[in-house]
Amino acid sequence: GMQMNQEHEGKHYLVVGASSGIGESIALELAALGANVTMMARRTEKMEAIRKRMPSGNHAYYGFDVSRIDEISGMVARILEERKNVNGFVYAAGIGDTMRLRDLTYERLHHVMQVNFYPFVEFVRALVTRKPRKDAMHIVAISSLASVSSDRYFTPYSASKAAMDAAVRCLARELVTRNVTINSIRPAIVDVERMRAALDDITDGG
Repeated sequence: GMQMNQEHEGKHYLVVGASSGIGESIALELAALGANVTMMARRTEKMEAIRKRMPSGNHAYYGFDVSRIDEISGMVARILEERKNVNGFVYAAGIGDTMRLRDLTYERLHHVMQVNFYPFVEFVRALVTRKPRKDAMHIVAISSLASVSSDRYFTPYSASKAAMDAAVRCLARELVTRNVTINSIRPAIVDVERMRAALDDITDGG
């Protein structure tokens, strides 16, 4: 609630996949807690509408397709230049196509990974390598219960989320010496309690 504002005041969070679902919810909640939020998604008109719902603060949005992985590093450099240090990063972009095995070509599998997995790692790489070592950063990957479930036809989605979870576990060990905390959370559905838990992870220790 309101008493938490102090620790979020002026903190800057980058939320990728902010135009709908849990990304939108987290962006709005962070703004409500007094943080400055930079949203990123393909749909600028959606982000413009979300920004209008945010309380006053230094909020911004960038239209960007995360599957353009070669452009992520430059995008991060631009955000750091225009918006200053990033204190927290939330990756909520994802596509959830269901697919039978007979349709599960390499191209289709690759397409899912190009949105759900590769960009996440590239954003983390671009952010962490540019971060002053002393500055703390909190990173949260929005995963899915699909990463540990075994539903039919969810092969590409579940595999991409399991890859994300594995990357997070390994990176957590590596990045502890760089003042970076990294977690993945698995909301089954977007509800307030799970969102609060996500925010506790993102903002842990201010």
